[in-house]
Amino acid sequence: MDQLRLFSFMFVHAILWSFIELFFKCIKKLLGKGSSQWEFLAMFWKQGLVGPEKGVVHLATAAITNALWDMWAKIEKKPLWKLLVDMPPEKLISTIDFTYITDVLTKEEALVMLTVDKEMKIQRELEIIKNGYPAYTTNCGWLGYPTDKIQTFGATWIGQWTDRRKVFIP
Repeated sequence: MDQLRLFSFMFVHAILWSFIELFFKCIKKLLGKGSSQWEFLAMFWKQGLVGPEKGVVHLATAAITNALWDMWAKIEKKPLWKLLVDMPPEKLISTIDFTYITDVLTKEEALVMLTVDKEMKIQRELEIIKNGYPAYTTNCGWLGYPTDKIQTFGATWIGQWTDRRKVFIP
């Protein structure tokens, strides 16, 4: 029985390491595909009748996509915002899945928005570098905390670390 457990352990880890090796060899190629990687991940689960783009599958796909963006920025040795700013507009647009937003914004309109005022882009980038970007955290509480405790944490944060608040109401 111990030999069977050892073999199973080794087998699972061999698969895992093979996957990791393959993944890192293909990461740049995968990142270069843009929105098609989202579509692939979302539609992959359709075969198992779990999705696509529903519930846990959608959340998992979003998590993987976010991780891919973070990895891409790390590979390029840039913060994610800088990766996006430096990306040619056509390349940036190719990373967006326009499936559900074309009633509000088309690829062509997005391209115009990204290319129309290059001087403003440079000015805004310099402003971000100089002043930073206002950020927030939603980790001042837990859904199990009583409201007064969350309010106390929030008030402390507003006073000490930030001048803005975003509230999530379940």
